[in-house]
Amino acid sequence: MVMIEKKRRSNFSNSLFNSVNILMGTGLLSLPFAFSITGYGLGLVLLVLFAVITHHTGMLLGKCLNKCKANDEAGFTYSDIGQAAFGIPGRTFISILFFLELGTVAVALVILTADSIVALFPMYDPMYVKIIVATSVIPVTWPRSLSLISYISLIGIIAMGNLIGILSYNGLSKQQAPGSIIHSVPVNAVPLSYSHIPLSFGLLMAGFCGHSVFPQIYHDMRHPEKYNKLLNYSYLIVVFIYGFVGVIGYLMFGADTKDEITQNIPLIPEYNKILSNLMIGLVAINAFTKYPISISPLNSQLEEIIRYFFDTRPSIRRILAITLSGGIILFISIAVPEFHKVMALLGSVFAFTVSVVFPSCCYMSLFGQKLSKLEWAIEIFITLSGIVMGSLGTAWVFL
Repeated sequence: MVMIEKKRRSNFSNSLFNSVNILMGTGLLSLPFAFSITGYGLGLVLLVLFAVITHHTGMLLGKCLNKCKANDEAGFTYSDIGQAAFGIPGRTFISILFFLELGTVAVALVILTADSIVALFPMYDPMYVKIIVATSVIPVTWPRSLSLISYISLIGIIAMGNLIGILSYNGLSKQQAPGSIIHSVPVNAVPLSYSHIPLSFGLLMAGFCGHSVFPQIYHDMRHPEKYNKLLNYSYLIVVFIYGFVGVIGYLMFGADTKDEITQNIPLIPEYNKILSNLMIGLVAINAFTKYPISISPLNSQLEEIIRYFFDTRPSIRRILAITLSGGIILFISIAVPEFHKVMALLGSVFAFTVSVVFPSCCYMSLFGQKLSKLEWAIEIFITLSGIVMGSLGTAWVFL
């Protein structure tokens, strides 16, 4: 039975595809806009800083999962870690936050997919496009095994790779600003206005909010002892791509960079129309492929809630959970159509809490007696920094 169970789980490559795909999310498209706020110098510093911090807290999650496993506790979801660290209040808090974060991610993906389709076919009503997108994505959320979803993730990674290639080609093929990498528009290494920096916190952190899914990726790994290696490879790939896209996008459009870099592309008549439309189409494909891995933990949590209230067959619970989550996400995507607001809130409110503050708090609670004074100081500093930057970023979104 153990051998059969392991065969059903994901190998290292499958897990890497899922991890990179969930990290290299829709936040990639808003990085040039974030760099236009911070300047490319400070932007790169903040990007690397957030990557180092979230990589560290991702490692802490692995240690917490190992402890849960050693104590024969569940450790399957982020909520299980919260309960192991803080009891039922911890589970309740992180479950609520978890629902809100993954729901926000899914909303952003539906909005981005629909916006991309409408950009290609402007004759279609955005609301009806969102309904079609939300409905058509339901079948790909059915598989429980992330090894199956990993092949969808691979499609997303390939789509994102081609998107980056087309962006680079457009920038290199054009000889005059705007839209040229070789002859770029005026850019700055530091921000022109330091008062706007907190707004960039959420935009830069939005690309590192995969911690909610890490426990499920860990559980699904055929060899979970390779979890740390998985994080190392994932972050190296993602940080390089983030930095590359952020810098070249800012060089191409400077202060006129829009909140989605793909919105700048149609405004340059010299660009190849076929490639530009292909790029927008790839954004839609990439967003579509991220939906299953993002929504999978949320569906699992909803199934547990349904089982608590209704004694039904697993297949019925699965259908109810998928339908309920899809309906809620569709409603919110129609009610709140602004992509940049969703992304900024995702980074400021949820990424800092779920990917920085809570992992450190759980680690301190589970391993507190074994930590040195230096380790205590590091985790307390990380926790307080996450609270301050997340609060500032959230406030600046509304200001």
